[in-house]
Amino acid sequence: GHRTVAYLAQNYLSNEAAQLVDVLLPSGNGEDISDAAVWADAMRPQFPFTRPWHFIGILQQSLHY
Repeated sequence: GHRTVAYLAQNYLSNEAAQLVDVLLPSGNGEDISDAAVWADAMRPQFPFTRPWHFIGILQQSLHY
C-alpha cells in the first residue's frame, strides 16, 4: 500500500521535488522513498497517541477534503 504509492508518486515528482527528496532522504543508508512512506506506521507502537492521525474518514459524497 504505502510503499507502492510512494514509488508511483516518485515518478511524478518534478526535478526540483526529486532533488529535495534526495536531500531529505539520503540513499546512502540503504533506504528509499518507500521507507519514508511507512515510517509513521513503524513509529506508531512507540507513540500510540498518533494512531488517530493515520486515517481520515471522508464521506464518499463529499466534494471537498
